[in-house]
Amino acid sequence: MSVGIPKGSILGPLFFLVFINDLPLYLSSTFDTNLTMFADDTSILTSGSTVQEVELRLNLLASDVSSWANLNRMALNASKTKSMLIASPQKLRFLSSQSLGVAVSNTIVDQVLEAKVLGVTFDHHLSWEQHVDSLCCKLNSRLSLLRRISSFLTQEGSLHYYNACVHSQLVYCSSAWGTCSQTLLLRLLRVQKHAARIILGADFFTPSVALFSKLKWIPVNEMIKCGKLQLPFSIMANPEASL
Repeated sequence: MSVGIPKGSILGPLFFLVFINDLPLYLSSTFDTNLTMFADDTSILTSGSTVQEVELRLNLLASDVSSWANLNRMALNASKTKSMLIASPQKLRFLSSQSLGVAVSNTIVDQVLEAKVLGVTFDHHLSWEQHVDSLCCKLNSRLSLLRRISSFLTQEGSLHYYNACVHSQLVYCSSAWGTCSQTLLLRLLRVQKHAARIILGADFFTPSVALFSKLKWIPVNEMIKCGKLQLPFSIMANPEASL
């Protein structure tokens, strides 16, 4: 083999990032495009006043990506490529067609109503309902385990478990999905209250305000607001990190 690097090598990820770093330069600059890249996960976003306009732009961009892949002797996997039309329910209701015919390597990619990107589930309305459903299911499973092992742990040990396995998931990308409805946030708040009762060994009738005060917690909705406020501060403190 004349090209490539050993699988699992330490320098492999760095070489890969250097290799794909020029991909944005190959995209058409005649209209607004947002390309996000993280490791080997790449997403292309564009907008338009009609579905046909969005479809045309996406096909032009897909053609640019295919050209880049051919020049760099890479194969695009069309079966793993998905398209999604994102709009409010009101706008979608008045569209004559909601179908996107986006082709990659002469293959029409599947159009989906939801997709998981870096652990966050996006839906075509950006309601975040599917993400919260998945998050609640995951957290309730982890709290069920905590309840079973809590008798073998100290309170400090239970807090370590909560911070590592529950809190970390609650705050992950919350600046994005935290714009969900109050109904969805209340579901997550109930999960947080359940965790507090397990850690402190309290019954269902103990006020959650007293439990949160003892643990020095803030409700998940307030926690999300704090995260949103910290984000612009972090960008201003380190402008290069946002580039």
